[in-house]
Amino acid sequence: MAWNRSRRPQCAEDLYKTKHWLYVAFMCHQVVEKVLKAYWCVCRDDDPPFIHDHKRIAEGCGLYTKMSDEQKEFLTPN
Repeated sequence: MAWNRSRRPQCAEDLYKTKHWLYVAFMCHQVVEKVLKAYWCVCRDDDPPFIHDHKRIAEGCGLYTKMSDEQKEFLTPN
C-alpha cells in the first residue's frame, strides 16, 4: 500500500508542532499509563486495574515509593 509508506503516522511530536495541544496531552497521558501498567505486569501476578489514575497504578505496583518528589508531583493531578 503506497499510502502506508508515504505517510508517517501522527505522533505527539507531529501534533505538538501543529499546535494540537489536547491530542498531545492525551497521547502523552496514554504513554505514561501504558508504561506504568507494563511495570505492574512485571512486578505482580495479577492484571493492572482498569483505571487511568497514574498515582494509583504506581502505588499498586510499588513504584510510587521509589519515585523522587518531582516524579510524584508529575503523577499527581492538580
